[in-house]
Amino acid sequence: MQAGRPLLMVTDGVNWLDLRRVLIVWKDTPEARRAVVDALPRLRNAKDITIVELPEDAGDGSAAMGRVTDVAAWLARHGLAAIARIPEAARNQTAAAQLEKIAYNIGAGLIVAGASFALPRADPRRRHASSDDAIGPLRVAVALTAGEPRPIEEDARVQVS
Repeated sequence: MQAGRPLLMVTDGVNWLDLRRVLIVWKDTPEARRAVVDALPRLRNAKDITIVELPEDAGDGSAAMGRVTDVAAWLARHGLAAIARIPEAARNQTAAAQLEKIAYNIGAGLIVAGASFALPRADPRRRHASSDDAIGPLRVAVALTAGEPRPIEEDARVQVS
């Protein structure tokens, strides 16, 4: 997981890779920013792009919507249309279960996420509130960016205000 390059993880439940619908899981972290930048070539081929953030606190919905809207605006500047969504809080559901439900509902074949979101199974020292077993049961492919940053052009960085 320290490749410093994009990593495509495909779980046993994936029979084929469908890149027409992509779910971007946003968390305002450097890893998520890099994951979106690294996924740009795949996003250009997607028919539908949905960006979601799973708020950690019940009252964080409007702030989370502002963040995913900023990401959608950044993608629009790169010629990509995306839908920004904040799912309703799901009690007693792991982040993985919520993401799988969202991915299923929108027909996503690929989830793009920063590795800080999905690392808990591989490195429990990196666990945080919204990342419990994010990769585990998913039945879609997951594109992650992990490891030390590699140089990228200044204008290619995701700049979210």
